[in-house]
Amino acid sequence: MSTRIKGLLIVLFLSLLIFCSFFQDFEHDRSLANAEQMMKEADYLGALVHLNYLHRKSSDLEIVLKRAECMIALKKYEQASESIESLIVKNIPEAIYLQAIIYSAKSDTVLANKSYMRAIQLQGNDSLQSLYTLKAVEMNLHARNFQLSDSLLNAVPLKLFQAQAYYYRGVSLRYLADYFDLTAQDSILSRAEIMLNKALAYDSTYADAWFQLSMIYAARMNAAKAEFNIEKAVEREPDNLYYQLMKANILRNTGQCETAQKLYNEILNIHPRYDLAFEERAILYLQCFQDTVKANNDLQKLQLLRSRK
Repeated sequence: MSTRIKGLLIVLFLSLLIFCSFFQDFEHDRSLANAEQMMKEADYLGALVHLNYLHRKSSDLEIVLKRAECMIALKKYEQASESIESLIVKNIPEAIYLQAIIYSAKSDTVLANKSYMRAIQLQGNDSLQSLYTLKAVEMNLHARNFQLSDSLLNAVPLKLFQAQAYYYRGVSLRYLADYFDLTAQDSILSRAEIMLNKALAYDSTYADAWFQLSMIYAARMNAAKAEFNIEKAVEREPDNLYYQLMKANILRNTGQCETAQKLYNEILNIHPRYDLAFEERAILYLQCFQDTVKANNDLQKLQLLRSRK
């Protein structure tokens, strides 16, 4: 074989290697892009198919973490834990954060908090550190660990999530106030009010911040401000029946009985099995109209609905 032919074969072979490498990179990028798009669309099963394909070819950190995210979303907690076990041993904060989410999903707040704290301490990225903190706060609020929620928010600067940080501070303080005497409550609620107003200064579309403020003003018997803020919450989330119900309660408690009754009726037309709406409307019948027949009728429906739960 001539030297020239050998040279051509070598060039051809190298070109083929380059093409194969390029094709593999292209396939990798395309599959990863498809998986990311599916995750955005909440198609976690479809995303997992692509990520499993990629994982068979590479143990890239990004792929392993995204696979675990999909498994968590699909409630495959044991598989998710196994998939990130080696990363947790290596103190990879993103993996430890996912472990915290798994514990939280299993309602193990003690282990979840330990993992959240560990992930926060190890994470060097301010944005991710703030995200981990907010997730830990959210979990503790649901678990009614209000003091821990407040401590977490005070411990970590949340510059990149100002609206959420102030909102969660306000919510933590609002619920924390229930554990103190009346004198201390007023001071704590004042701090909560400041935090929620700061959240709205950053993001005026924050419906639940408006709602939380309305509840603070309702507790203080400030009817005008309570009504103003609940209206703002309802404007931003008109389909939120709980906001609608609280608006009806505020109207009822400020003597606007006919308007409140109309709203209770509208809520029950939308959701005929909304037990809390029957309870609140029964109070309306007694408080506004002294109508024990209608009140008892609603209370019977309430008892029947709750007996079936």
